[in-house]
Amino acid sequence: MALITETQLRAQSVKGKGIPNPFPVAKEDKLTPAAADFLKSRGIALSRTGAEAAAMQARTGDPGPAIPVGVSGRHVHLSDEHVAALFGAGYRLTPLRELSQKGQFAAKETVTLVGPKGVIPHVRILGPSRGATQAEISRTDGYTLGVHPPVRLSGNIAGTPGITIAGELGAIVLSEG
Repeated sequence: MALITETQLRAQSVKGKGIPNPFPVAKEDKLTPAAADFLKSRGIALSRTGAEAAAMQARTGDPGPAIPVGVSGRHVHLSDEHVAALFGAGYRLTPLRELSQKGQFAAKETVTLVGPKGVIPHVRILGPSRGATQAEISRTDGYTLGVHPPVRLSGNIAGTPGITIAGELGAIVLSEG
């Protein structure tokens, strides 16, 4: 087990070696909070690896295969029926930008989420339309709205709390989603 400190990282960056990105950290290694902040402030990610892979990566600077990771903030998926209820019959969502998932897009249109204790305006709609309407929010958003969202995969809405979604022409009340 190695203890990686900010001082060690600064020394490595000054020696001309540079710091690989992502920075390899063996499973059993410990990183001090100052070292983690040092790497984070420079936009250097951590790569948890086995001891042999970490040693090889430190020697060669080769980070290995890249694995794409996507993060999305609060958003909603709407069914065709609910697109019509919120924006009018026959309405088609307008793509604003493509997402990393092929065929998916962030729509120009936004909605307002209304919960028992609060409101969150300007929530992005992701398209195309889906079979079931769903609001995906963070736990912090749940506090704002007064609901308790479970952490689970997108599309699994059974037993989730309901929410009201307001659009340009109307509002829909979801019993779950």
